[in-house]
Amino acid sequence: MANTERIRKAAPTSLALSLVAALIMALGLCPAFALASEIEVVPEGSEGSVVVAQSEVSTDEPEPEGQPVEEGEPVVSVQDLETASNVSYSYLYYASEGDARNGKTTSGSHDCTKVENSATASDVIWSTTSNEGWYVVEGEKTIKGLIEVTGDVHLILADGAKLIGHGGIVLSLGKSLTIYAQSTDKNSMGAMEITHPTDDAGSAILGQKLTINGGRLSFTGHNTYGIFLCANGSDPIRDARLTINGGEVTANGGIQVLSSLGDANNINASLTINGGTVIADGGYYGLLAWDDGGNGRAKATINGGTVTAFGEDGAIGTKGGTLTIGEGVTVKAGESEGSAANIPAQDFQTDHTQTWAQTTVPVTGVTVTPASTTLTVGDTSTLTATIKPDHAVVKGVAWTSSNAGVATVDEKTGEVTAVAVGTATITATANDGSGKSASCAVTVKAKPTPVSIPDASVVAHVQRIGWMVPVTDGTAAGTTGKSRRLEALTLRLPEGVSGGIEYRGHVQRSGWEETWATDGATSGTTGKSRRMEAVQIQLTGAAKDAYDVYYRVHVQRLGWMAWAKNGEEAGTTGMSRRAEAIQVVLVKKDAPAPEATYKGVTQNYAKAFVKK
Repeated sequence: MANTERIRKAAPTSLALSLVAALIMALGLCPAFALASEIEVVPEGSEGSVVVAQSEVSTDEPEPEGQPVEEGEPVVSVQDLETASNVSYSYLYYASEGDARNGKTTSGSHDCTKVENSATASDVIWSTTSNEGWYVVEGEKTIKGLIEVTGDVHLILADGAKLIGHGGIVLSLGKSLTIYAQSTDKNSMGAMEITHPTDDAGSAILGQKLTINGGRLSFTGHNTYGIFLCANGSDPIRDARLTINGGEVTANGGIQVLSSLGDANNINASLTINGGTVIADGGYYGLLAWDDGGNGRAKATINGGTVTAFGEDGAIGTKGGTLTIGEGVTVKAGESEGSAANIPAQDFQTDHTQTWAQTTVPVTGVTVTPASTTLTVGDTSTLTATIKPDHAVVKGVAWTSSNAGVATVDEKTGEVTAVAVGTATITATANDGSGKSASCAVTVKAKPTPVSIPDASVVAHVQRIGWMVPVTDGTAAGTTGKSRRLEALTLRLPEGVSGGIEYRGHVQRSGWEETWATDGATSGTTGKSRRMEAVQIQLTGAAKDAYDVYYRVHVQRLGWMAWAKNGEEAGTTGMSRRAEAIQVVLVKKDAPAPEATYKGVTQNYAKAFVKK
């Protein structure tokens, strides 16, 4: 084994480890707690040892019982010695707390070592030996043994990738792990599922410094926390720090950062959530920052994101420190998912854990917007209900109608449908049993029927066709889909309608006609091969007082444009585009405009007129 390293685990029964474990168990810091085994790196053929731990372990110490190491058989697999890659991989991160809170990512790239499958129980080392400690997961990879992080390591989860770890993750003293995704799309960003073996109690990830910038991550502990970070009071002092900036993080067993080893006055335990979605489903505590020395150095800060925590003794909080929940942050906590309650922005000092049972924040008032509305038969409108206070536990309402024959309402969404002429009261009642409610008065009116032109009202002159047959009832006059220009038109009011109708066109090379045509006269040109590009139509006399005239034009490359009315311009000018067809409809004065789809014709363009 020349020029190689032999890496073995030191005995977990070392004196320093035993003292630490005994202290933690004696203080009752967690019901079931497993510290990482010490890591011993021994260059072959050399004497002594380098131990990444508090105590020194000689290479002469016998192997732990039941874990013999045969000569030439490595105990630990060092992945970056075999799978280094010079390929650069992209990743997303957050340049500041504010960026994380607002979901603003920054992109980067780095050469990476590829994470490979490991089907044996051998430990896998992630170090800074190659690519400065950058690793990438592509596709689905499974690691059966423990993952040991011996440097400041960065892990990129490629889109669509999934890392499954059955042996947990341990960070060496003072070392860190930073996790990135390549996108923020929940359906494509990489995933990570880490569990602790079921043969003993332990956290899925254990160490001191962990930063999460993205990915769908799941950490499942066995009889203890999913994520456990513990500050260390050795020299140099090493703080415990968990920062979550983005992604979806689930910790089955909960999350705890602990400041308890060594001189409690000089070490910090911080838990900071700036963004993302976090679920901390704990047995005893869901999400907890703990300073056993009571010196206020355990800090839990939730600046952004969505956080949900469950725990029997305390869902979310701090012991010996502070808990701060920022404004506008969604935080829910309770003994179980079914009893989780919304927590308002607040700042707890010194010592605070609780479950926030649902019954603690009842609804005190309901407001419905608008308070009254008028609809036309067939119309729909969605009402809005606002619950007070903002942090009430149950914010849902049930919608009901006093007269479903006039107006119905969707009991969940508040969408009202006008059925018949009359009045109805739509009521929103709080779902928490408080009886609080509010209402909207709805008046339903009959829908006006457009009065179409019943006679030979519109006649179009079309390229290569000439004068076409008259059309009635708002039917389109002209052609579509044939690339033929509308050259002229005539309009007449129906019999029995007093007053008149006048109209003019915008003609190729001539512009707007100076004289308006009236009551059957021709607007436009014939025999000159000139296109009409836009029109104006208006009523006169008694007809102007009793009716509105609506019209729209089918324009080359734009299709059917929006409705214009009462002399407004319809079509285009300055764009050299031909008008091809037209619709004209009379409605009673101030009645609604015809629908976007009318007489088999559907609007394609949002505006009635475009001028270049």
